[in-house]
Amino acid sequence: MAIRPIFHWTARRVKAHGAIFFAAFALLRMRRYRYHTRPGAEAPLSEARILAELRNVEVLVLRDRNTNTYYALPSAANPTQIRLYKAVDQTQRRPTVRLKEGRT
Repeated sequence: MAIRPIFHWTARRVKAHGAIFFAAFALLRMRRYRYHTRPGAEAPLSEARILAELRNVEVLVLRDRNTNTYYALPSAANPTQIRLYKAVDQTQRRPTVRLKEGRT
């Protein structure tokens, strides 16, 4: 994770931006630590690899043409993504989720 230039004009916004960045960094480090300390941990993962794996979790958006309703269907996770979810005691659920209702 690299910090980029920020274009906020007030001190309050600059502090908020820094706080959000720090929280994201801390959560990423915590996930990495928990991934590596679980029993049966695989090869170590860098922060960049963890971010890449989590970014690659895909969602397919479908539209019912009759009702103009949109649905989200998550793709299946690969083994590394599954281990990352388990490291923080989560599972990737694969339910179809209604995003936006159309007219019925």
